[in-house]
Amino acid sequence: MIDRVTGGAGRSLHPHPSPLPWGEGETSGSLPQQCYAPANGQPIRLPLPKGEGWGEGEGSVRIAMIFAGLNGLSSKEVTLNRAMRFEGKPANGGTSPANGMHINDRSMMKSTLTSLIVLACAATNLHSVTVRSWSGVSPLSGNWMVAANWEGSVLPVAGDTLFFPDTGARRTSNTNNFPPGMSFYAITFGDSGYRLRGNSVTVTNTINAALDSGTNTIDLDIAVGPSGLTLRTFGNSDTLIINGDVNLSSRALSTTGPGDIQIGGVISGVGSVFKNSTGELLLSGLGANTFTGTTTVAAGILRLNRYNIGPNFTFFGTTAIPGDLIIGSGNGGLIADIVALGRENQIANDSDVTVYGSGSLELNDHDDTIGSLTLIAGTVLSGDGVLTLNGNVQVNPGAENSLISGHLNLGSSPQRIFNVLAGGQLDITAEISGAASVTLQKTNRGGLLLAASNTFDGPVEIIGGLLTVANGAALGTTNSNTRLRVGTLSIHDVGVFGELLDVQGPSAILTLDDLSGAWNGPVVLNDELTVSTLTNRTLTITGQISGPRGFIKVGAGGLQFKTTYTNTFAGVSRILAGTVTLDGVFINRSFQASSALAIAWARQAASACIP
Repeated sequence: MIDRVTGGAGRSLHPHPSPLPWGEGETSGSLPQQCYAPANGQPIRLPLPKGEGWGEGEGSVRIAMIFAGLNGLSSKEVTLNRAMRFEGKPANGGTSPANGMHINDRSMMKSTLTSLIVLACAATNLHSVTVRSWSGVSPLSGNWMVAANWEGSVLPVAGDTLFFPDTGARRTSNTNNFPPGMSFYAITFGDSGYRLRGNSVTVTNTINAALDSGTNTIDLDIAVGPSGLTLRTFGNSDTLIINGDVNLSSRALSTTGPGDIQIGGVISGVGSVFKNSTGELLLSGLGANTFTGTTTVAAGILRLNRYNIGPNFTFFGTTAIPGDLIIGSGNGGLIADIVALGRENQIANDSDVTVYGSGSLELNDHDDTIGSLTLIAGTVLSGDGVLTLNGNVQVNPGAENSLISGHLNLGSSPQRIFNVLAGGQLDITAEISGAASVTLQKTNRGGLLLAASNTFDGPVEIIGGLLTVANGAALGTTNSNTRLRVGTLSIHDVGVFGELLDVQGPSAILTLDDLSGAWNGPVVLNDELTVSTLTNRTLTITGQISGPRGFIKVGAGGLQFKTTYTNTFAGVSRILAGTVTLDGVFINRSFQASSALAIAWARQAASACIP
């Protein structure tokens, strides 16, 4: 087999003028001592004898490729572009423009996955790494420190890659009895069915499941090396299971590839987790994860199912995501990046959660509490579960509306702020609950839609932008009021019942966005209220209107005062456009005699009608 790619630190490397002989039929050998780096953007060409080999380099220029399955390879050369890295089998069978790789024979990537080659080339600081292949031929033991269990009867040393192939006696269940924490560059599975047990290891680069299908399990505790750790699958039906604890220290753990990955041990440290794999990643097992870095889901589904055991062997959820959580990328489009709960309380109560347009947070009928929530065309679905907010909600503009559905609790803060930036829109179809001590506060210039029959007892405060109500009880119970300071309150084809509207700012607008709507509660005009209706649309106010100020009617539509009360507001009522109908039921006055009614004619006729 190829066991080494070597080069010297500081060596001047140049493109080789032509490919070396392929070595057809070779099963062992070595690559040339030089590793050729490109100059001036030229491609390099490397001979690839059949077998296994790898090298690793550090520097400002890195070229790497990973091939699995050399059987049937007919091409004599592989061409790579400058300063790009390929990590995995291209989905199109051989060409991956995104990382600048070209393979002359596309059928190579479709062949049986029998071995893994990693070639890395850097312009500086190149050093060699050795692959040690497991044979498992010892009749007495499956321990790693038995030389007979490794090809050539040579034990691995620190820094080697461990390769577990589909050949030899194998002993698929084997034990690491090297000293705890021994460092290896990579662990690679060339076949399924392996189970690695024993002492902990440090892995400085990758753990690879280089096969089309099947399951491999690592029960070892794993410490992540200085360069981070990548968990990689190659086949759609691959499953890689890590049951040992994973200590990130201050490094990153990444996943890539189409297969599924399960981590059943506790993840600790101050590092971060990046899910770049299109396959599923499951964080399960006993006990809470404790790592404090950010978890980013950029592809596929992340499933959360950590648990503890209570009295009488009852299972209850515990923290899988202790730090902040980012779901998705981009501003809109198909939802492809999902975080899905399998139990309650999987996300820490102070975790700040960001959901982009391709992302979705799905509670699947489980309860959970988070810190702040930021949405950029993002989606939150709770089902029958309740999402409780320990922080505020910010909505940034996106290609589509952001959405929260299911059940939402406002938490315990005195103000729960929904800050919707200009151009942003948040639709809340979830039922909102909350205590009387919590104010739902709408700020900034974007739009917020409340569409459910909500049960929160606290007040609503509008300080900018647009708040649309699409349910008669969207503003919560009638135990408190709605304060309109700055911005617009819009009624969407409903009658709002029993809610007190307290107008507290000079830029307050009441309108409707459908053919009809009604405010069936009292209105207190502590400042001037502008009522705006479009042509052929009529807004009806049936509650008593009081307070020291008046109203302004704009727009070509209608405003109807249809009340059983005597209105007592003292300010001037100005009709600048449209129609105002005064319909006091039981002959009660809609306006107090002392209030002034001014009718102005501008571009459109304005009129007041008394039935």
